[in-house]
Formats: sequence, structure tokens, C-alpha cells
Amino acid sequence: MILCLVVMVFAFVPLPDRTDHRHPASCTSSPTFAKHHQQPQASTTTATTMRPTSTTMTNDGDHDDDNDVPRCIYHENDNHIEYRTNPTPFGRILAGQLPARTYAETLALLCFRDKHPRARLHGLVIPKQLIATVNQLTPSDLPLLGDLKQMALQVLQEREPEALAKGDYRLCFHVPPWNSVDHLHLHVLAPVSQMSWVMKHIKYNCDMVWAISFDDLEQRLQQEQQQALQALR
Repeated sequence: MILCLVVMVFAFVPLPDRTDHRHPASCTSSPTFAKHHQQPQASTTTATTMRPTSTTMTNDGDHDDDNDVPRCIYHENDNHIEYRTNPTPFGRILAGQLPARTYAETLALLCFRDKHPRARLHGLVIPKQLIATVNQLTPSDLPLLGDLKQMALQVLQEREPEALAKGDYRLCFHVPPWNSVDHLHLHVLAPVSQMSWVMKHIKYNCDMVWAISFDDLEQRLQQEQQQALQALR
């Protein structure tokens, strides 16, 4: 019992800051932030932005080049979202106040590298509109879930195609109170076979109470949708 508690604490307690110190920890003085912090502007761009795959690797096994490092960028959106109302670290990333290594982006979604990666590829796919946790999702959010998965698979195809082909990846959410940030984020992990035992079997184990797989969450919402439709008949 004591050993189990120690393992859980090790898995969920945040590590010391491992920000890439070649880049600023805060970006509030950057020209990009100064341009946008007063009032976010909607963009007319509709295409998905994907970072190119690099031929070099960092010490943690992730891709790295001049276009693939943590940067402070204001992330445009198509719904006049005011990031000032988002108090989370992800809100600050979206507003260009904190650096992040972007993997993919649309006007509605952003995928970036986890600050403390637990796999060779560890991305977080988030909606730019603030949704706190999986507990706030309803059947009406099923199209959003589908978009989150599509972006996750795009990033996997770009960065870990072999793991994608072998099914050696994991898409999961943490469930409150075990989530680290109150802004919905889908973990994209690959290859799972190379993750540490604690991360694979404890923290990101979707059979545990603190995590839910993408497929299980989608199925739950689909069942709720069907029940609501049956109640109307």
C-alpha cells in the first residue's frame, strides 16, 4: 500500500521547471504579445498549420530545428475568443505570453509539446475556446472531439508514423481532480512501448480512475446522445 502511494505521488507531482532556457519563460514584452494583448483579432485563415518534420533530434528524442523550438506566438482564432478570460497556462500560451513548441494548429485547435514530455512524442491537443475538463463535455461536443482526434492523428503521422501504423500510441484525458490544467487537453503519446513503466502503467493508464481514453469518452457521449434521443420518442 505504501509503495503504491509513493508511485502515485511520483507520477502526479509536477517536476521542477524544465523550460528550454534558450527561450524566454515569459513573453509579455514580445512584439507579438504587444500587438495582440489588447484585443484578439479573428483571422480569415482556414488551413491547418503543420510544423515540418526535422531530420535532427533533441536529447529527449523529439524533433528540433529553427522552426521547432518553444516560441511565443499569439494564436489566432475564428470566434473572437478573448484569451484574457482564460486564467490557465494554456490561455497564456494562446495569448503569446508563454512559449510553446507548436506541432499543429487550426483556428479552433492547437497542438503543442507537453512541457514535461513522458514519451518521445508527447503532444497536447486543446480547443482554443476554454472548456475546463472532460466533465464539462456534452454530446453536442462530439464534433469537437472528432476534430481533436483528427489533429492528434495528423501529428502522429507527421512525427511518429511507425508508432501510428503499429498502434503504439495512446490518446487520453485526465479526469478531475487528477488533471493538471483546467483547460481540456488530449494527451498524444507515442511510442507507448518506450514509455517508462510508471507513466505507461500508472499516470496514463486509462484503466485507472484518473484517466479516460479518447475512445471511452467518445463512446460515453454517444451513449448519452442516444439516451437523450430515445427519451424524446
